[in-house]
Amino acid sequence: MMNPNPYASPEESYLTVDDQKRAAYPSGAFRTLARWYVALTVGEILMIIIFWAGLLTSPLKPTSGGRFTVKVLNVQIQNYIVRASDPGTLMVQIGAVGVTVFSLSSFLLFLILLYRCWRLVQHKHEKITPVKAVGFLFIPFFNLFYWNFIAIAGLVRRMNDFCHTRNIDGPRDRIHPAFALTLCILLILSNVHFSDGTRDTHVFAAYAWMIPYAYIVVQFFYMRVVWDFGKKGEVIREFLENYRDAEEARNFAEIFHTSRE
Repeated sequence: MMNPNPYASPEESYLTVDDQKRAAYPSGAFRTLARWYVALTVGEILMIIIFWAGLLTSPLKPTSGGRFTVKVLNVQIQNYIVRASDPGTLMVQIGAVGVTVFSLSSFLLFLILLYRCWRLVQHKHEKITPVKAVGFLFIPFFNLFYWNFIAIAGLVRRMNDFCHTRNIDGPRDRIHPAFALTLCILLILSNVHFSDGTRDTHVFAAYAWMIPYAYIVVQFFYMRVVWDFGKKGEVIREFLENYRDAEEARNFAEIFHTSRE
């Protein structure tokens, strides 16, 4: 019998039971997750701005060398929040709480979207399951130096390959891997620490004023990658949904003709 889906690869002629489950996500589910992630990340960046604006109006002083180092700044912030009574205190406290809430919420949405996207591109030869892709992100050091490249950058390749083998979209619609790879590298740089004998800090914070700028750059790449996942994930979901509907129509037609015979 002719394959009801003209875009399917020859070795995957019909949907499996798991394929039908993957097609069951509601319409717009992936784009909605991406939009919420972007909104929460923008809120997180605003909280960072409020936090640092509060510090600028605070009595905090740089070190004798004329610069804030992260270690000294952390101590001063702790003392400042406890003792100070000027208007900057409220801004610092609101910013600190806001960053925590928004960052945790956006990270949760990122994990949900990552899980769903990996589930979309599963096939019988795929070694990386959605649970494995998300779960290994919580292994220290391993996640930073290796698994981010597999779970994030690797997903870009899987989604592009899925669409390419089924002629779902053209070359211009492919996700560019540069953003995901850059994000993985930035995550390493933002977590690598060094020491020159007088301070112990990470490479983006040799001077404390660099922290918000570096943070915003990292979040920009996060938002771009998540937006690409949401957009491409919705394309694949629609393809699987149409494929499922075609399969159901084929099964109904077979039952109908059998009953008439």
